Amino acid sequence: MVERIKRDPAFAKARLDEAATHVLNGEPETVHLILRDLVNSTLATHPPQ
Repeated sequence: MVERIKRDPAFAKARLDEAATHVLNGEPETVHLILRDLVNSTLATHPPQ
């Protein structure tokens, strides 16, 4: 999942939209998993300096 998010910005946006939907549906566990993947892919692409 992380690799796909890193190479496909449209997919990353779709996952973020999906997370927002899960927030509205009261599904915090699912939101956590989606956001974890998004953050991990961002950290892998832009390591801390």
